[in-house]
Amino acid sequence: MLRYTVEKQLEIAEPYGEVVEVGQVPGQIGFFPSCGPFKCTGEQRTGCLFCPVGCHLFVRLKAYNPKLYDFCMEELGERKLLS
Repeated sequence: MLRYTVEKQLEIAEPYGEVVEVGQVPGQIGFFPSCGPFKCTGEQRTGCLFCPVGCHLFVRLKAYNPKLYDFCMEELGERKLLS
């Protein structure tokens, strides 16, 4: 999937950062086509935003999308579940 993202020059969600070839420095320009393997410079997986199983991701969600974080904490009751 990451190779397809690179080949088609698709944008990905901000929390994932950039898709780079393993060993490549972010922002580095290559002269040859990438052949992988690939990784993301940000989050490798995010899971479901509304699931408290990935509670460590709420810290990152607060930075990326404070409005959605507040919704999860207050409207969905996640703050009560996590305390």
